[in-house]
Amino acid sequence: MHVLVTKPPTQHLHEHRTLAALAKKARVLAAVEVHKRYDPIYIDARDRIAAGAMGPFSFFSSYMSQPKVQLETFRGWAGKASDISYYLNAHHIDFHAWCLGASARPETVTALFSDGVANRLLSSRPCHVDTQDTITLAVQWRNRNGPDKLTNTYLGPDKTILGSAGEGMQ
Repeated sequence: MHVLVTKPPTQHLHEHRTLAALAKKARVLAAVEVHKRYDPIYIDARDRIAAGAMGPFSFFSSYMSQPKVQLETFRGWAGKASDISYYLNAHHIDFHAWCLGASARPETVTALFSDGVANRLLSSRPCHVDTQDTITLAVQWRNRNGPDKLTNTYLGPDKTILGSAGEGMQ
């Protein structure tokens, strides 16, 4: 591996294509790291989908959140080099593409967002902050009927409880 960048490598498709062309011209292997592919829960879901255990793949919906307190961690780049969609939505678009393999690919993406809370919480920064609180993407796939709905937010609760018996408490 010559070059490994984290997801997503750029904010705009034309920038991504430029990087790919530069890597090809330099004859180097470049890849994008998407670490959710190595999380056991994602591997299990992918294996179940591949085995047909979940039926035909006709609709995919995801929700990921970060607690508001996490904004302080992201203060240095929120609204400048990235936002909640680049940070979290990228995982689920990749996950779906990974599950479907060559049978489908993303064709169009439409986004809706809300803002205000993160901008208010980060307003003490010397520079203007312009970041979204919640972004929902509708992704339409080629060679597959039905869109996906992917929602990511900075407005998650400070504590998260998962599972029916409280497993995964933070």
